[in-house]
Amino acid sequence: FFGWVSDHLGRYDTMAIAFTLEAIAITAFTIFVDRPALFVVLCGLVFFAWGDIYSLFPSAIADIFGSKHATTNYGIQYTAKGLGSILAGPLAAWVNENSNSWMPVFWAMIACNVTAAALAVLWLKPLITRLMKQQAHQEAQRIASVSAESREPAKRSARVP
Repeated sequence: FFGWVSDHLGRYDTMAIAFTLEAIAITAFTIFVDRPALFVVLCGLVFFAWGDIYSLFPSAIADIFGSKHATTNYGIQYTAKGLGSILAGPLAAWVNENSNSWMPVFWAMIACNVTAAALAVLWLKPLITRLMKQQAHQEAQRIASVSAESREPAKRSARVP
């Protein structure tokens, strides 16, 4: 789904939408935690929004670092996600134990989602735009250089009797 949305709106705007959707769903989750039907729907919405990482992150990594080592770079990023998942559970339990509430954990999740949404639009999108312009400029220079080199011998041979 998020790949399809990305095709229409752009990768980084879609990331911002997904992260914002997660923040809204988690906020609603904390408000309506006592309503079982909403709990189920909101859990589904949160998990649905988490799906953006599987369609958008590999492409974003290739945008930033190029496609030559895309699989290695994605593996490194995914290893970081795995490490985060290992550390997040004990950290969340520690926060709950020290605050006697899960609310700080949820608010941290909301803050991270809002931050990620803002970074997708305000940092990643301009970064990729700048990188693509640089790559296009470098490619244009390379083509011009190759074109000039290929014309140069022809001019020399035309001048020699």
